[in-house]
Amino acid sequence: MKKTIIAIMIQVLCVAAVSAQGKEIALLHFNHGDSVSLRWLPTSEAAFKRSATEGYIVQRKKASETSWQNISPTLHPLSNAEMERIEASDMNIYPLREILYGNGRKEYAAESGEKSSAADFAMLFAMASYGADLSLATARAGALLFTDKNIDRSAIYDYRVVFNSDASEAYANVYPIRVDMSKRSELPRIDDLSADFEEDYVHFQWGTASHKGYYSAYVVERSSDGVHFSPVKSRPFVPFYTDEKMKNIAIFRDTFPDKEATYHYR
Repeated sequence: MKKTIIAIMIQVLCVAAVSAQGKEIALLHFNHGDSVSLRWLPTSEAAFKRSATEGYIVQRKKASETSWQNISPTLHPLSNAEMERIEASDMNIYPLREILYGNGRKEYAAESGEKSSAADFAMLFAMASYGADLSLATARAGALLFTDKNIDRSAIYDYRVVFNSDASEAYANVYPIRVDMSKRSELPRIDDLSADFEEDYVHFQWGTASHKGYYSAYVVERSSDGVHFSPVKSRPFVPFYTDEKMKNIAIFRDTFPDKEATYHYR
């Protein structure tokens, strides 16, 4: 039984949740050279609620400047009704809609007799974060992304995303970033892929430490001819383990449809 490994194809997804050190909005960027893509996420339930009532404004200044300039209109999340319509075809939006507009946690507390806890929000937060990563429609619905195309390719910029009422504040409680336009962002490669073959399945493993802030999920594809590939799973693979020792490892296993066939993976 012969099987050939080609590669693991990476689905490029921005990790929305980063360490924000107590700030209200966490921010990530990707420098394309001729534009800058920004992705962000509120870091608390109260901050999420502010986004629903106030909306966001993206601001920028050159590193040598002191005053922030608005470079976007006010960006509002879609309404509950609009998100509900999207939910009919894209369930990724549900956790985000629940945080912004839902009563699910209150209903659960009423039925179970238990108080709604921080753990409830933590779970919703994680699900909303990955929902916005895995679904562009969800990110757009939450007003969680912006692309700055009006740039000077030789400039060094500072960016921040603030709530509308904080736009005039010199020191808003958000997470700013600095972008040197001469240093384009580069996608990290998987350079430590290993695979163990058994009679019925293959076991892949690779490191993810250098992928933080770039990838939050992966697509593994399989082919019987090495030309026509299809995803092994219907949804991207999200590495998540409770063991702290495995926080920088991705492990994926696939069962062979036919033990006597030759399969190619990427």
